Amino acid sequence: MLLAAVAVAAVVAPLTERGLLRFFYGRDEVLLVLVTYAMFLILEDVTKLIWGANPYYVLGALRPVRQRRRRRADLRRLRLRAGRAGRRASASPCGGV
Repeated sequence: MLLAAVAVAAVVAPLTERGLLRFFYGRDEVLLVLVTYAMFLILEDVTKLIWGANPYYVLGALRPVRQRRRRRADLRRLRLRAGRAGRRASASPCGGV
C-alpha cells in the first residue's frame, strides 16, 4: 500500500508542478500557498468521492484472526498443563492414584 502511494505521488507531483504551480512562481508567495492549499482540498474531496468518507480500520478486520490465535494459544496452554499434571501423577509414589 505504501509503495502504491509513493508511485502515485511520483506521477502526480511533477504533473501538478509543471501543469499548475509553475505559472504562479513569479507572483506573490501567498498566492502560491493559497493555490497549494486549494489543490490539497480538491484532492481530499476527490479521495472521498473515490473511497468514501467512512473509514474502515484494519484492526477491526483482523479481530476474528486474533480471536482464533488466542483460542489456539489457550488450547496449547491447557494441553501443556494437562501433560504436566499427567506426568506429576505418574511420578507419584502411589502410581498415579
